[in-house]
Amino acid sequence: RPLVRLACELGADIIKCDPPSDPVEFQSLVSVCTPCPVLLRGGEKGEESAIMAAAKALLDAGAAGLVYGRNIIHHEDPSYITKKFMSVVHGT
Repeated sequence: RPLVRLACELGADIIKCDPPSDPVEFQSLVSVCTPCPVLLRGGEKGEESAIMAAAKALLDAGAAGLVYGRNIIHHEDPSYITKKFMSVVHGT
């Protein structure tokens, strides 16, 4: 958290970070960064429903968006999974 705060104080336009294990901890990180948006990187490839649930929980905790590659590129249907992520991000 101190490094993220320092990056924001030095003028970062956006923060990209690893997903935390605790959404409450993440809310604290987001509050330190305000008004700088915080994006989450995807992490390891995992089971689809678990990834979607984690993404939704972190978006609800204040993430501005997701930076997911591996879970899209290595999916058997990248177009399908991209649309699922978009519905989680945009709440549709």
